[in-house]
Amino acid sequence: MILIVGYGLISYAFSIRHALCFHRNGGQEIWTNYENPEVVRKEKKTEARRLYPLLVHDIEGPINWHLKEQLAICEKEGLNLLSPLGKEGNAGDACKTYLSRRKAWEAIRKEVSRENQELTAYSFRHRYAYCGHPRPKADGSYRAPKQIADAMGHTLDTHLLSYSRFQTKDLASAFDETTLLVKTA
Repeated sequence: MILIVGYGLISYAFSIRHALCFHRNGGQEIWTNYENPEVVRKEKKTEARRLYPLLVHDIEGPINWHLKEQLAICEKEGLNLLSPLGKEGNAGDACKTYLSRRKAWEAIRKEVSRENQELTAYSFRHRYAYCGHPRPKADGSYRAPKQIADAMGHTLDTHLLSYSRFQTKDLASAFDETTLLVKTA
């Protein structure tokens, strides 16, 4: 679930089954070589790409699940970090079953349904895009849409078609107020 939540890896539940995550740069980076078959048909082939975390925050700040360390242990011991996801072609159902058995998921699902929204495993992917746009980087600047698109393995066009709704959440605050620019006499 860490790959789904913190790294936005799920584009289809199928991708989790076939994602091969590995270390590069002395274990300091996590990469995947998953190729989305839908994207391959419509766009250029998805290349291996580095996965960038957008950690979940609670009231105390970011939650670090130490994925790099867990992945290193699994690689060293020849284990798979990913849980089995049932039979071929049923990964989506396995994710849905796993989530539906969690009390927290059910509570979130009820809250979301009161707002006439839908909660699915793909909601984690949406969360990644949503947090990527308005969350400031360490230097206070923001990520460009192209950077989020690249991190998610999208072209900019695909990303804007799917996630542009997240970029204008508070449009007025993105601009300088004219009252700040006018000198008083």
